[in-house]
Amino acid sequence: MITTLWILSAALPLLVAAVLAATHRARTRRALATASGHLNFAPLALLPAAVLTVLWPEESAHAPWLMFGTTVGFDVVSRALTMVAIMLYAAATWAVTWRYDQRAPELVAYLLVCFVGNAGVYVAQDAVTFYASFSLMSLAAVGLVLHDRTDKAFRAARVYLILAVISEMAVLSGVLMVAEAGGFMLADAPAAVAQSPHRLSAASEALHHVRSRYSATPVAPWQW
Repeated sequence: MITTLWILSAALPLLVAAVLAATHRARTRRALATASGHLNFAPLALLPAAVLTVLWPEESAHAPWLMFGTTVGFDVVSRALTMVAIMLYAAATWAVTWRYDQRAPELVAYLLVCFVGNAGVYVAQDAVTFYASFSLMSLAAVGLVLHDRTDKAFRAARVYLILAVISEMAVLSGVLMVAEAGGFMLADAPAAVAQSPHRLSAASEALHHVRSRYSATPVAPWQW
């Protein structure tokens, strides 16, 4: 039951996002009406994640069939951060439904995808899940920057995308170094980095990521 709740917490927002994006891009009157109807229920896609965050004990859940073996779980910090993320994204999606425009379904779809990546970063306990979630969050945010479709929005999206890709490369390099040193599980990462001959390189990649994120802050401050 709990494993199903974990899957539902990630799959339901992605499914709702896919439905909203598909119906919105169809551009027919019926499709737009369907997207508008689904939009009102979009914040409820976060409900399984909220239930999971409240009820799940401080222990790990492991899915060996997913990617290279996905391990997720909560501690005190990740539970608090995930609950804050749920409240913020729920408020954002509801705000979009109140101030409806033609691209509202698309905006909500990107918000839901960003939520899955954002929450995944908090609950990930292995390097692959952490990096996959981080990448999902970073790249999906391009749609938020582009929402207005103005010249300024396109210019900001180009800048953001360049900085995001640079940041992704830095994070990937750091993750690979940490995993090679024996830190595939994030709980083992500090000790693995401390004993690794590449610890200065890993720290450098982390600082490079932070520098790239600070550069992107005026473009997309919600990424922090």
